[in-house]
Amino acid sequence: MEILGCVLPEDRLYDLEHDVWWQDAADGTARLGLLATLGAFAGPFVAFAFRPVDGPVAAGRSVATVESVRYTGAVRVPVAAEVLGRNEALPARPRLLNDAPYTDGWIVRLRPIEPVPGAPTLELASAIAARLEARIRT
Repeated sequence: MEILGCVLPEDRLYDLEHDVWWQDAADGTARLGLLATLGAFAGPFVAFAFRPVDGPVAAGRSVATVESVRYTGAVRVPVAAEVLGRNEALPARPRLLNDAPYTDGWIVRLRPIEPVPGAPTLELASAIAARLEARIRT
């Protein structure tokens, strides 16, 4: 799906409040990344750092921070999850978040602790389309 030039792959769920996407894998794990629209609003990302994570991460908690010339913010998980892996390329190449947000710019690999289908913040691309379009236009 494309909204005003911004792509939203339809094979994942979106948390528009925290500007992240969630992509389920067949093995019960998932990948988390940033929406392309955040990169468009923020400009080129210049810094990226993982937060130290020891054990499960509660829904809404941060697993990383990102920084651009116009934006600094946390990358938050939409559901309680265990971090299984990190994209170690990002600290040295934060521009991957701008250049390939849905492929090489993934941030962490997770195993959800709570059911994902019932997560109130995760929605299909079609469900967030109107709100995302309104956000882009303002």
